[in-house]
Amino acid sequence: MKKVLAKIPKWARITLIAVGAFVLGFLVLAGIRFLVAKPAPETHYHANFQVYIDGVREEFAGPGYYEEVVACMADHENNDPKTRTHMHDNVNDVAHVHDLRVTWSDFFVNLGWNIGPDFVRSTRTLYVNTDEKKVTYMLNGKVVDRVDDKVIGDQDKLLVSYGSSDDEVKAQYANIKNNAEHYDHGTDPATCSGLNGNDTNTLSARLNRSFFGL
Repeated sequence: MKKVLAKIPKWARITLIAVGAFVLGFLVLAGIRFLVAKPAPETHYHANFQVYIDGVREEFAGPGYYEEVVACMADHENNDPKTRTHMHDNVNDVAHVHDLRVTWSDFFVNLGWNIGPDFVRSTRTLYVNTDEKKVTYMLNGKVVDRVDDKVIGDQDKLLVSYGSSDDEVKAQYANIKNNAEHYDHGTDPATCSGLNGNDTNTLSARLNRSFFGL
């Protein structure tokens, strides 16, 4: 071995030693992080909402509006945007949030709807502001010009109303449940994790955090 090393140029030996020391140090550090690294914080909270069109509450009837656990797990493998925010179990007034960056626009797009400062689009119809009718957004008790660009906050309460008077809007908002906090602390389809979801302590997740800081 000494004869073989003697044939290697001095600069090459120094390089090999330096690279070896770096790799060894990296592996030691990664091993320590693997043993002590804590799971990444889970993002999973909820918000309440309702939608009214011409005074009639939208029920969001049909399975296409809801992410079931098995489907959600499969979608997560493909990074489907619906894993970031959605509804579950035919509960039509609770938004589940799995990513700190999702907006109300993201949520409604995942339902097949769309919202903007002067319009609401359902899966069937586009409702735009006119002289007689307009869209009103009330978020956490205050009327705002738009919510499409607003990040969904934990326990937010949102009303989307088209074609209603001011008094009707107030009554509609008062009708929205305040059970987002209950869902925050209660049982939930926990296996349906979002981009920052629940499965943070698996072997692959721990290896990612240890070696790549993910």
